[in-house]
Amino acid sequence: MILILFAGIQVLGIQSSRVKLIGLAAESARAIARGEDQSIVDALVAERAIGSRALVEFLDLSVCVSISSDSKIGGLVEIPVIERACARKSGL
Repeated sequence: MILILFAGIQVLGIQSSRVKLIGLAAESARAIARGEDQSIVDALVAERAIGSRALVEFLDLSVCVSISSDSKIGGLVEIPVIERACARKSGL
């Protein structure tokens, strides 16, 4: 019973970090689409999500940002969490 409760709490923690990454990816994509420098976005990701990595993709009409982080369940199993958000390029 305790093990199930512990695993459930760990999964809730991972979901919480996913929500944080979704918001950060969306904010980063909008910033780059507005024309802000990518180094500012990298600094934002480093400040808000320690240990996360950001990958920026420039598509024809949009900019997409993928942010990845590793979460551990019980300190044993490492699960990669990757969230992606896109924003239309400014001026369209």
